[in-house]
Amino acid sequence: MSVGNANIDIIVYVKSAPGPDEAVEASHALISPGGAAANFAAATSRLGLRAGFIGCVGRDSFGAMFIEDLKSYGVDVSRVVMSDKPTGIVMVVVEEGGVRRMIAWRGANLDLEPRHLDMEYVKTAKVVHVASIRLEVALAVLKEASKGSTLTSYDPGSSVTAKGLQALEEALRHVDILYLNARELEHLTGSADSASARLLLDCGPRVVVVKRGAGGIFVAAEGEELSMPALSLGKVVDTTGAGDAFAAGFTVGLLKGGDLRSSATLGLLVAGIKVTRRGARTGLPSVEEVVRVAEDMGLSDVVKLLL
Repeated sequence: MSVGNANIDIIVYVKSAPGPDEAVEASHALISPGGAAANFAAATSRLGLRAGFIGCVGRDSFGAMFIEDLKSYGVDVSRVVMSDKPTGIVMVVVEEGGVRRMIAWRGANLDLEPRHLDMEYVKTAKVVHVASIRLEVALAVLKEASKGSTLTSYDPGSSVTAKGLQALEEALRHVDILYLNARELEHLTGSADSASARLLLDCGPRVVVVKRGAGGIFVAAEGEELSMPALSLGKVVDTTGAGDAFAAGFTVGLLKGGDLRSSATLGLLVAGIKVTRRGARTGLPSVEEVVRVAEDMGLSDVVKLLL
């Protein structure tokens, strides 16, 4: 299960972003539910796992859209909290090649408090993924989840990593897998190189994953590290949600007994399919599609994980 922001993404696709006082026309536009933790839940459900989501939405049409969308993916939304504030919105501008710019308005997400969390529900999960939520909420979830055998993963997001490593130190002591992009790694360590990722292992995480977009991923664990390129599976249309798709695939691989390399390959495959389609969740592949593509590419280790 996952805990994080509940957003509606308003996405426009342009050849290039406008400069100051400029206007451009979009080739396409899309309004669809998003939010990193919710994307993760939808992706893991598509890959055959039972998934749940905890977040906060408004009592408005966007909130209803968000909940119904997750239901359509088979995600348990029984712990979603309702707020009198409007549902959160993220404006996304996607340029040719998939490069994106985002502006978030948090709305109802700011009303999610530790007291709203069903900790018994959290403790029964095999994995708890916390993403892009306020630090005090993330800490409460991670501390409770880490008391048992639950696998914990954390994708803090840039607004949290911008606070610096000291602010995250307590939370990181309760994390098994830490997901960062290169900029977030630099926020925490002052550098975006692989040595910096390895240093974070001393803060508590057993695995640190650095997402490098088109540059693939770097994974550091005690006594092991690997660097893998992104998988090119067609024209890149939209990278929104690609990191969440990777995290879902990586997690599913680990839960099914895969090692770091085979699990990362699964994550890269899921993300590689997703970026060829518009929207954070509308492009998520089913387990059958992932198996078919993996077979076509000769990725027998991935096929074995999913069958």
